[in-house]
Amino acid sequence: MTNAANPPVREATPGLLRYLDATAESALYRNGKVLTRRDADGSDAGSLGINRQRVEMKVYDARLLTGTARHTLARNGYELLMQARAKDGIDFFNHPEVVTRHYPQCVEIVRSVTGGQVYAFDHNVRSATGKRSRTRIAGGQQVQGPAHMVHGDYTLTSAQQRLRDLTQPPKRNDTLRAVVLQEGQSLIPPKEADRVLADGGRFEIINVWCNIANEPVATHPARPVRRADRRARGPGGLRDPLTGSCG
Repeated sequence: MTNAANPPVREATPGLLRYLDATAESALYRNGKVLTRRDADGSDAGSLGINRQRVEMKVYDARLLTGTARHTLARNGYELLMQARAKDGIDFFNHPEVVTRHYPQCVEIVRSVTGGQVYAFDHNVRSATGKRSRTRIAGGQQVQGPAHMVHGDYTLTSAQQRLRDLTQPPKRNDTLRAVVLQEGQSLIPPKEADRVLADGGRFEIINVWCNIANEPVATHPARPVRRADRRARGPGGLRDPLTGSCG
């Protein structure tokens, strides 16, 4: 049944998604048995206990949802927003430019939705071809490959640890090091972390994904790409700065 507030959604497209199979142990809390590793440069460096299985799922276009059917961050854990793009483009293969220009944009987006105190602290550049060619971002890390699996970035253990880490001066592979934060500086005041980690406090770690071209990579007539590259490729790819909203 549908009504004006909940219009019908177009027919779903079937898709094969990779999930952890039934043999994988729950990693809601850190257990040392299911994990991915990163090297000192911050790049992907292997995994443990990750056995994948393909599951056919129905994929709907969430952009078509309106009214009460529209998905929101508060109700569904994610939200699609239309945001105007700056006329002067950002070079997403230039690390200092991303940190100094794109991070503030992401902070404003998350603040407008959550109303909380927001900090931008990390981002990845993912490309299958860039990973194979060991492409390095100007002033930053190597390009990483697509994840190719449905996953969560943090456990209930590591999320709190990441917040604590951000109250300390940045380490070697922190994206803010030597760009925004100088020697001895930290992003988040320790008292702020203490407040939101105490009883009655809360915080969120929110991924911000944005297309950096008006036409989707998968359908752009001048940019044919393989399926594996559609997640993030060159200047038509996707980037995911992470922001923390404390409230």
